[in-house]
Amino acid sequence: MSFKYEDSIQAGDYETALKKIFDSIEEDPTNPAHYINGGSVLYNIGKLEEANNFLLKAIELDKNNSAAYFTLGNMYFNEGKYRDARTLLLSIYDTFNDDKDINYLLAMTHVHEGNLSMSIPFFEAMYEADKEDYELVFQYALTLCQLGLLDQGEILLTNITDKYDYADAEYNLGLIKWTKYDDKDAAKRHFEKAIQIKPDHILAHNGIKNINEG
Repeated sequence: MSFKYEDSIQAGDYETALKKIFDSIEEDPTNPAHYINGGSVLYNIGKLEEANNFLLKAIELDKNNSAAYFTLGNMYFNEGKYRDARTLLLSIYDTFNDDKDINYLLAMTHVHEGNLSMSIPFFEAMYEADKEDYELVFQYALTLCQLGLLDQGEILLTNITDKYDYADAEYNLGLIKWTKYDDKDAAKRHFEKAIQIKPDHILAHNGIKNINEG
């Protein structure tokens, strides 16, 4: 279903979008989608309290609406309120434990608080829900590497680079080849591929420089 304010949102015309959203709420006051979209628009223009109230209203109207919880949780996350985001999402986790985005956001709340090991069960559930979202899978792989679980991280990064041109995945594979196997030639090939994909990849340039100087 499309709404008459969607074009205005996509165009970044939030003032017009809000007017149309309020009109839609008057016509259909029990539709949580209007409050979710309204909350997102209000957040984008910096009206945080109003955005929070809109999203809470969406949840009040439909307690099984995963988009409402995710949007509010994401808002808390973006504001650095990681514990609030986690508390909200865990309150409905039994219902949405196979939701990719909710699992990802829960994992990242732990990552941003420095509790990397606590993020892994949520990353695993995210991965089971969708193995093809390579940007989210990259964050999982990066966290595994940061925990020293290089074997698992390498598998995920290789899966990504086999299917997609992703400079950061190539760079991190290069680091693994260098630190785990002491294979500087393989590391350099991955760094060069990262630069081929993203010519201004500073870390990859530095990696090659360090290998050449070593």
